[in-house]
Order: sequence, then structure tokens, then C-alpha cells
Amino acid sequence: MSRPLWLRLARVLLIPLVLGATGYGAQALGMLAFDQFLNYAGLPLGTLTPGGSGTALCERVVVVVVDGLREDTSHQMPALEALRASGADLPSWTRVPSLSLPGYTVLATGAYPDLSGVTTNWYEGTVRVDSLFARAREVGMRTALVSEPSWHMLYGPWIDVDYAGQLLAHGDEPPESAWSTEALGQEGLRVLAEEDASLVYIYFGETDKAGEEHGGTSPEYLQAARNVDAQIGAIARQLDWSRDTLIVTADHGMIARAGRARGGGHGGGEPAARRIPLVMAGCGIVPGVYPEGGQADLVPTVATLLGLPIPVHSQGHTRLEALAMTPGQRAGAALALGEQQEALYTAYLRAMGVSPEVDGLEEAHAAFAAGDYERVVGLVEAFLGRLEEAVARAVANRLWRERLVRLPYLLLPPLAGALFIAFYRPRRELARPFLLAGLFVLVHQIVYWVVRGHSFSFSAIGNMDTEVFFLTRTLDGALVMAFVALLAGVLWRRKPWDEVVWGANLSALAIVWLFLLQIGLYLWLYGPTVSWRLPHLGWGFKYYLDLLGLTGVGLAAALVFPWLALGVSRLFLLADRLRTGAKKSAR
Repeated sequence: MSRPLWLRLARVLLIPLVLGATGYGAQALGMLAFDQFLNYAGLPLGTLTPGGSGTALCERVVVVVVDGLREDTSHQMPALEALRASGADLPSWTRVPSLSLPGYTVLATGAYPDLSGVTTNWYEGTVRVDSLFARAREVGMRTALVSEPSWHMLYGPWIDVDYAGQLLAHGDEPPESAWSTEALGQEGLRVLAEEDASLVYIYFGETDKAGEEHGGTSPEYLQAARNVDAQIGAIARQLDWSRDTLIVTADHGMIARAGRARGGGHGGGEPAARRIPLVMAGCGIVPGVYPEGGQADLVPTVATLLGLPIPVHSQGHTRLEALAMTPGQRAGAALALGEQQEALYTAYLRAMGVSPEVDGLEEAHAAFAAGDYERVVGLVEAFLGRLEEAVARAVANRLWRERLVRLPYLLLPPLAGALFIAFYRPRRELARPFLLAGLFVLVHQIVYWVVRGHSFSFSAIGNMDTEVFFLTRTLDGALVMAFVALLAGVLWRRKPWDEVVWGANLSALAIVWLFLLQIGLYLWLYGPTVSWRLPHLGWGFKYYLDLLGLTGVGLAAALVFPWLALGVSRLFLLADRLRTGAKKSAR
């Protein structure tokens, strides 16, 4: 029975309109998600009061930050290996995102992105959390920073001797050579010889550039690391080990990309991007190889070396086992860390609306007063464990309460698909659309993983322009849709024109439905907005890729997909007619 014209037109036009709107909505949601990630500020904790100063273990701490230095590559740097042999080796791990500005922030504040709000390399302005530089300024201790401009942007107001700040103050753009390894090394040596700063940070960026361009296991990357190593050796020779402490670390590591992808990358959760060296040598350091720790551990450790209060937002633990201290000093440093962590996480729990239910440090204070110093350290460690468990429990409880409210995100896509399949007649018509939807997923993944050489990680962006990367993901979705449209035209080649368009529309609908299943799972887990806590950034990256892909799919489904399928089917129909006509002529 022939369908009315209005129904035939509705079958042809309605789904493309809906899918086009879906693609536009995915783009808007993607822009919202990215803006909120960029502008994330975390929970407001209010004003936190710094603790007291301790007894300094050394007169000067020099922190050398080697941008993008892998921990395994650091063992191929002779000067650094010599420091490691005579000092403390404490391999460390960054958190995700393993990017530069978040790393720079952790290395001087001890605050990870979830607390600092520095989530990407697009962050602008000074840090919004406490830092070693601020604590030093508060007690009248001079500081020096030898770096490129990003460090100046983050910490400029608290720096007494600021290499980048001095160059930028002249008004003209400094030449690129001003940030070379040699220039930064020479300025670092000058500062150490001529300035009386007690806290000095010296930064080198050559390894990061070489790694992003050539990969984290390339000869070019190793040569860049050894160029920096020569400067580390020169710095070490200028120090007085009876009063100075030298620390060498990195903001993040570097992956070694393979296949069609060019250069290295970082930002994601790969071990090579997250595992970094931490080597400490000189005054106040007990030589040895120590268990791995977190990147944030550097800040309270430096504070303890210089006798500074621990920055109030620091999430790291003082590496007491690597510091040369009397039992009393060790117990006092442990108590200082416990008090700082208690103040920080009590404020964090209250900002979440949770009353802290962790026994305090009273017993540790009593043991300290009694001179039972070894017991103090154990009591503080146990307290920190309970405190971290309480925070993790509170976070998990809030997440699951919110997930109950967000259940529709998880349930509606599969329910809508099941109802559509249950009521559609004849159901056998759905076989081809779902076959093409499965083929789309397969080809789309092959393009991403094999042809492009990417993974579900921020490191996939590598040295590409971010906007180009995102645009390419949208275009990939549209291009694979075009390929599937060609196959749809072949499958429905002998059907009437409206049946061809309807079959193509059903295929596009099935493809979009598969995207919505994945997006719905993420929205249930973490929600459409970024407010009080960063989502798991591996999931977050996959979610953003899905939104980009859905944008391309939705727009292609609205504008070209059914018509391309129709065109292909008509070409086959025309070819059939020409062959039939040729056979008749031959007779």
C-alpha cells in the first residue's frame, strides 16, 4: 500500500532535522564542557592560616626544573647521575593532566589541579593558592626565579630576582635566544654567584620542545637532556654543599609516539608522561634510594629544608626519611605537616558540607611534649591516613548521591533505543541500519587509533595545534559518515527513492544512538558541568572526543548523508537500466 505523500516527506525530512539539532547540541555541550574545564576554580576553602616556621636545615635551596624530562632518560645524564649517586633518589609521579602550567603550579605550591584551578596551559594570571615564594616573602627570605615567562606569570609578585620579569619589563619582545638552555644556565650561575636569594628556581625548557617534536625516546630528545645536564653540572660545581641543597625534578614526562603520529606528547596518564625524577643532594640530605612519591611532596620538603611554613594549600607529604634531622626536628616537621594537612582538608570537607570525623593530633602533641619523638612520627602518619580516607569517602559519597540524580542520563538512551526497536515494524528493516552503525564505529576507531595514531589521552594532541586536533576529530566523524553513506546507497540500490533515504536516516539514527549511549554513561558518572571537582580526565577526554564526533555525525546526517546514499543508489539504478538497455539492443 502506497504511503501518503506527507508521510513519505516526514520520513525523509524529520530525522535529518532531529540529527542536525543533535549535532549542534553536541557542539554547544562540548564548548560548555571545555570552557568550564578551562575556568575551573574548585571548592572555595576560605582563608587558611599558615603554620609556624621550623629550624632551617640549610641556607639555600636551588630547584632545577627540567621541562618534560622522563625519569628513565634522567639516568642517561652524567651530571645528574653523579648527584643521584651522592644524594637522594625519589622517583615521583605527576597527576593528570600532565601538562606544563599545572606542573609548574604543583612544583611551587604543592596543590594539584583539582585544588589550584590550574588545569591547562591556557591558564592566565597568578596562582590562586599559597606558594613557597609567598611563604618566603612573608618571612623576609629573598627568592629568585630564572625561567621563561610562564613562571613569571604565575609567581611574579612574590619574586625578588626575576629573570623573565626583568626582560619583559623593557617592553620589547625578548629574542627566543633569551630562553635557550645556555642563556638560562648562565643567568642561573650569575644569580647563584651574585644574589643572596635563599630560594632559587632555575628552569630549562629544551627537553620539552625536543620531545614534542621528535618523541621521548628520540636521539634529539636525549641530546637536549644532555645539553641541560651540562648546565646542571655547572650549577652543582658552584654550590657549597655545607650550606646549599640542589634539587632536580620535572614538571611532567614525555611519551614516545609511534606509527603515523609525529613527535612526542604529554598531558595524559601514560606512565612515561607522569613518572618524573626527583633527585636531592647536598646540605640536609640523607643519600639513598627511596620509595616513589607524589610530585606535590617537593613543596613541604623544600619548606622543611628552609624552615618555612608549609604553603597552606599543599597536598604533598614531607619526605622526612630523606632529610638529615635530629629526632626532635623530625617529630616537629611531622607535626607541622599534620597540622597543615588537617587545616587544609578540614576546610575542604566543610566546603563539601561534611563535618570532619577524624581524631585530631592531640595524642601526637602529647607525645612530642613528652619527648617520645619516634611515636610522634607514627601517630602523624596514622592521622594522615585516616584524614585521606575521610576525604576519599566524602568525595565518593557525594559523587554517588549526584549519580542517583543523574540516572536519566544513563537510562534514557538505552531505554529509548529498546522502545524504538520493540515497536518498529517490520523489525527486519533494522538489520541493515544497525549493521552500518557497527561498521561506522569500527571504521571510526580505526581512523583514530591506526590512521591518526592517537589514543584516548590528552597526550594524543602532542605538538599539534589544539584547535586543529579538535576540528580534525569533527571532520573524521563526517568523513566516516560519508563512507557509510556510500555503502547505504549500495545496500538500498534497488529501492524507491524514499525507501533509500529512510534506510539511510535509520542508519544515521543508529550511529547517533551509539554515541548517546557513551555520552550518557559519562554524564551519569560526572555530569555535564565541572563545578566542585575535576572529573576523571581519561573519561573526560573520551567524552570530549565523543561530542566532537557526534557534532560531525549530526551535521553530516542533516546535510549530506541521506542524499549521498540516494545519489549512489540512483547511479546503480541507472547502471542497471543501461545494462538492460544494452542487452535488449544486442538482441
